[in-house]
Amino acid sequence: MPVLGETMNEKIFPVTERPDYEGWVDIVRSLACFAVVLLHTCATPAKLFSLPVPNSWWIYNILISLSRFCIPVFYMLSGYLLLKREEETLPFLKYRLSKFLVPLLFWSFIYCLQSCREQHLPVTPVNVFRMILAGPAYYHLWFLYTLAALYCLIPVFRIFIRHAKPEMIWYALALWFLMASLLPFCLRIFYKFTGEHINWQPLVVLRGPAGYLIGGYILGRLKPSKRTALFCFGIYLLTAGLVAFGTMRLSLLQENYDGFLNDPVSSGMVVLSFSFFISAKYWGDSLTKKSLWLKIAQRVSPLTLGVFLIHPLLISYLFKKNAVTSFNFIYDPVFRITLKVVLVFTLSALCVWLISKVPVLKKTVSPAQR
Repeated sequence: MPVLGETMNEKIFPVTERPDYEGWVDIVRSLACFAVVLLHTCATPAKLFSLPVPNSWWIYNILISLSRFCIPVFYMLSGYLLLKREEETLPFLKYRLSKFLVPLLFWSFIYCLQSCREQHLPVTPVNVFRMILAGPAYYHLWFLYTLAALYCLIPVFRIFIRHAKPEMIWYALALWFLMASLLPFCLRIFYKFTGEHINWQPLVVLRGPAGYLIGGYILGRLKPSKRTALFCFGIYLLTAGLVAFGTMRLSLLQENYDGFLNDPVSSGMVVLSFSFFISAKYWGDSLTKKSLWLKIAQRVSPLTLGVFLIHPLLISYLFKKNAVTSFNFIYDPVFRITLKVVLVFTLSALCVWLISKVPVLKKTVSPAQR
């Protein structure tokens, strides 16, 4: 089907359905993208931790914990969508990595200019080149580097998934959780509270977010019941609450903001991300094709890469100290944060949609579609 209807809105934002279309994927991807904007909107004020702790800080801290699933869920979606396919290795890598190369180079250059402005450095080829060589040019671009590295693992994981028994796949996921998440987490917690260093690091032979690919493949194939989804959503809320409380306690201990518990591969983040993924998948699966939420997600989903790339730029300009769009005149912090997030997300999506209509710029915001 070329479009889902003949309304004016659907003519502006056309949606195509594939035979293998799964609506829950668009739902989960859109929620993760919105959570990224929420996270980055709240991150700066949350890091301005001071004593006595203001009420607004508690709200920022809780919202950050609730939104931390965003990056792991993007990894999980990649695992679910890509591990089940059969493709030749070189064509797969060439297509996927080339799709990321143009956005990465273009936005690295844009954010190098932004960094020069923020650091009061002259915009010279030497400074720009040095920033690009030093690593991600801005705080959010590390995600593209990590995702590119995970894409290189996809062909290897495909062979494993294709030939391994289900229990072996579960074993691999459990082994990753133990070695990459739980053991390092316990060692760091022990050190933070005792000051004693236990050298068990030689046991940590698996590191990084690669396990999220397998987790997404497993959980994406599940058909959770309503009871399971509600239970997982409860686990998600409970874990977010514990992470927020733990962050507060550690920050009080350090008398400075401590985001240790928010590491994407920490045990709490793995539990939080897996539980959110299951509950959001159930909700997405339960929506009918005529659902308003699904139609919105279908239009937002193709824009998510562009929104991810452009939203920090809007945050830096919209929320300057004395800017009207900072909404500092609004006393209620919840209402103020809501306005900020909705404004950034909406403007980012609109900018990306406009950029995608310019042929020469389209590739800077378009994800791989195959």
